[in-house]
Amino acid sequence: MQSKAQQSLSSLKETNNKAKSHDFNMATNEIKDVPPDLYKQEGVSLASVPSKVVFSGLGADEVFGGYGRFRTAYLRGGAAEMQTEMSMDLDRLWHRNMGRDDRVISSCGKEARFPFLDTNLLQFLREHCPTSSLCDWDDFRGVGDKKLLRLFAERRL
Repeated sequence: MQSKAQQSLSSLKETNNKAKSHDFNMATNEIKDVPPDLYKQEGVSLASVPSKVVFSGLGADEVFGGYGRFRTAYLRGGAAEMQTEMSMDLDRLWHRNMGRDDRVISSCGKEARFPFLDTNLLQFLREHCPTSSLCDWDDFRGVGDKKLLRLFAERRL
């Protein structure tokens, strides 16, 4: 007999294969092993917070150049090659990660919002920020990747 948590995870897997993430099993296995206290902030379980909306950082790496493979693409073929790699990741994101994340978040009774995938933001970046301005690949990992996003956050916080 399955526990309630195992039943919930099993029901999350019941979806068509097109929307299912390739790493869904890995993610759910990792989630099962996380101690519940890690989901608490100031002694309050995040699942018990009355808010119905959760803001997700999904898309920040794809939009602002946060993956090492973007650096590899840039070094191989410049900004155009990096843009091609980023576009492929963004195209796959809708079918892989968003389906998985939406199912997991929905199973907690919350609605997900993905501000980094907002169409107005994507259009603004496309029109005003050349791909080469998103990152500084001469800088260290964790500093040069997502450089534009880091600078914006630094000035706002």
